[in-house]
Amino acid sequence: MELIGRIVLIMAVVASPWAFGSVTPEPLWFLCLTLGGLLVWRLAEILLVPSDRPLHLPIAVLAPLGLLLIASVQLLPRDEGVVRKMEHAVFGEWADELAVNGPTSGTISPATTRTQAAKLFFAMGAFLLASVWFGTSSSQKWLWGLLAINGAALGFFGIVQRLTWNGMLFWRVPLRFGGTPFASFVNRNNAAGYLNLCLAAGLGWLLLTLGSRFSRLGDSEIPVLGGSALPHGEKRLRNRLPLKARLLSWLAGLDGPEVSVLGLITIMGAAVMFSLSRGGILAGLLGPLLALFIAHRVSRQRGRGFSLGGVLGIAILAGGATVGLLMWLEGWNLIEKRLASLSDPFAVAEGRLLHWWDTSGAVLDFPLLGTGLGTYRYANLPYQAHASDAWYVNADNHFFEMLVETGALGFVCYVSGFLLTGVAAVSLLKQEDLSFRAAGVVGLCAVLSQAIQAVTDFGLLIPANGLTLAVICGAVCGMACSAADFQNFRVSSWLSLVRLEGRGSNIVLCLVLAATASLFGLEMFGATQSSLARNTVITILPREPLKTQMGFLEGTIETSAEALRLRPDDAELHRATALWWIDRYRLQAFREIRESLEDSRKYPNHQLWNSTSLPVLQARIAAIRDSEDADQMAEIRRLPAISSNLVPAYQHLLEASRLNAFMRGTPATLAHLTMLQDPTELGPQPDEMVDTLIKAAIFLGPSTPDELLKTGVLADSLGRIELSQIALRRCLLLTEEHLEIVWSVLITQSTIDELLANVIPNRLDIILALAESTSDEEVKRKLTERGAELAKEVETADLDEFSYILLARLAELQGQPAKAIEAYRQAVQLAPAEIEPRLMLARVLRNDGQLKQAEDEYSLLRILAPRRGDIAKEHRELRLQMVIE
Repeated sequence: MELIGRIVLIMAVVASPWAFGSVTPEPLWFLCLTLGGLLVWRLAEILLVPSDRPLHLPIAVLAPLGLLLIASVQLLPRDEGVVRKMEHAVFGEWADELAVNGPTSGTISPATTRTQAAKLFFAMGAFLLASVWFGTSSSQKWLWGLLAINGAALGFFGIVQRLTWNGMLFWRVPLRFGGTPFASFVNRNNAAGYLNLCLAAGLGWLLLTLGSRFSRLGDSEIPVLGGSALPHGEKRLRNRLPLKARLLSWLAGLDGPEVSVLGLITIMGAAVMFSLSRGGILAGLLGPLLALFIAHRVSRQRGRGFSLGGVLGIAILAGGATVGLLMWLEGWNLIEKRLASLSDPFAVAEGRLLHWWDTSGAVLDFPLLGTGLGTYRYANLPYQAHASDAWYVNADNHFFEMLVETGALGFVCYVSGFLLTGVAAVSLLKQEDLSFRAAGVVGLCAVLSQAIQAVTDFGLLIPANGLTLAVICGAVCGMACSAADFQNFRVSSWLSLVRLEGRGSNIVLCLVLAATASLFGLEMFGATQSSLARNTVITILPREPLKTQMGFLEGTIETSAEALRLRPDDAELHRATALWWIDRYRLQAFREIRESLEDSRKYPNHQLWNSTSLPVLQARIAAIRDSEDADQMAEIRRLPAISSNLVPAYQHLLEASRLNAFMRGTPATLAHLTMLQDPTELGPQPDEMVDTLIKAAIFLGPSTPDELLKTGVLADSLGRIELSQIALRRCLLLTEEHLEIVWSVLITQSTIDELLANVIPNRLDIILALAESTSDEEVKRKLTERGAELAKEVETADLDEFSYILLARLAELQGQPAKAIEAYRQAVQLAPAEIEPRLMLARVLRNDGQLKQAEDEYSLLRILAPRRGDIAKEHRELRLQMVIE
């Protein structure tokens, strides 16, 4: 039975990366079902096969146990939810108000936290099973070997796929949501992380192979693992040899099996490089080197050290072969180009560093228990103070992500998992048995490479990567606990949390694990059904909307309803269902509009389709509301397309908001739909509800200009002028991209004096941009005056290129060309290679009549930017003007 359990567990580990890392619902559910079945199988093994061997719970199991305990505390109901505690959010002053109808628990999304806890439990189960079934040297040799072969096969496939890339995984699976794929993984960083785990296993297999050669040949060879077996005199004689001679002697002694394993390591190393994952490459280099170095130092102190020549031989031979393979495959240029981006690491990491700095506010608000396991993609939204169109689903730093999601307690648990496994690995390095020391190297290499890569990645959240690390760590910790039964060394008391004797205690433990697995299995089944329903892709082409069959859309809605019966608190599924109901409304409304037209061919399909959007419908509702025609409003609400589609859409969105108040886009859509509901069903204060929804939309998107613009326009159409100005002011602070649209809305809401006093930010660049875009001379004058006031506050010593350009633009608005020319010249002097300040200088010189000086600047510009057609055109016009004059 133990053999069958090992085979099934190895098969699950080997198969998991090939199914896109097991991130999709079906393979993830199969993986969890397999692990749950193996826990039951282990219970049956204890009942049917008597054994006197004690069962250890390695102390490293405290890490996942601690995280599971934190998740259970987060799921407990509370008097108030997490929203009220967000004091450091950009709009933290609204936290109390927005928490009125939000979820009341210690996590942003209870369903998400339960699902992540289930995944964590099954990873812990794999860890415990591996500690029992792979705690011996014979079983570990199979484990390391199969992982190495699987990693090499995956790496080889990844290299071939990259060299023949056609834009699809496996040459036939399209990337629906984009990505930077490698091998079977959508994210190349995750692929590199998995390959680094297999690389660690390959290193262990190589050391076991070298150890077996030593056991066959006795003391006549100098193996990488066996310096202690040599007589003292021979050891001294060997150590007098030059390092080069020792290295060449070791390389010359390699035989067929060892060269084969080195070949597998070479393929995996080349694949990690070919993945172009900078974090993965760094981890793949440092992890094995640090592991071998620590192994050499620790075992040397115990008098049975690793051969330094052997260690260097492994590194040099594998590294040289990897580089040679890369050069032969003509992939070295790609890698050099990718690594060249690290010439300025701070510039490369600027976006992430700003994001982490902003999200650190969540750490201050939730210092102990975090925002909820698995909720990072929601938790970071309200804290983003810098403009960004990116939505960070993960932090790209697993340590920081765990700190946000589980607080300081969870962070300690997460880090302790690496440290406690490292302690077990180091304890194995102190053993005399060569297989123990090989396992120690695998454990060290695995935890070091994953810890290094976790600083810039989230790979351990990928089921295949997490499962593989759990099995490796379980095997290493299980062997360390077994060694502690026979060896008395200082850290033995640290290795085993509990040592269970007899069948009774083992049966009780396995019963608990099997029962818990069944509960989490039901959770994963519900999550799988929900994910399958939620991930249904329905594409409606604006020019051909009728190509989307109404029956297919209705079938999708019915499927989601069935999934909601299994998982009624899934906020994301409620939101997806609401959006499908809105799509159904638009299709039905499109058909009704098209049929009502005498000649529908006069109206393009995309124009009719756009007329069914919620903003257009909202504009019609706003016009009726302003006319105070209650009968017409009631008539619109009774329209079949609205009553049969938008009412259930509203109900699903309202439930989604109650279950998870942090889904971007939900509040704004709810605000659109609220005006279409029967006022008698909205409660006593529908206007306050609309205000709250608009505030929630701003609260969730303080760093997204597009969302802020939409929210500001929506608030304006609903008559919420103050909220509209808050959203549009924030939009101006982040970017000038939407300046014209923002200004067109603001100028209709208030006078220029009121806008300057309360809305327009006191920033010179924004003031100048608004002044340059308006055609109203009075407005331009007041904006210019405010700009002049701001310019007086600028210290001359602090001026940079950008500041001089702003001063020059201000001078142009003030009608002072000489002053503008001087400021532009200062900007050009500070940045002579920049195009824009020199082009601005050339233009103002030309407008001021200094044609010769302008021609000189244009000539330089033609040299600096020979492909700029606008510069060439302006230069020709200037020369023509000079000829005429």
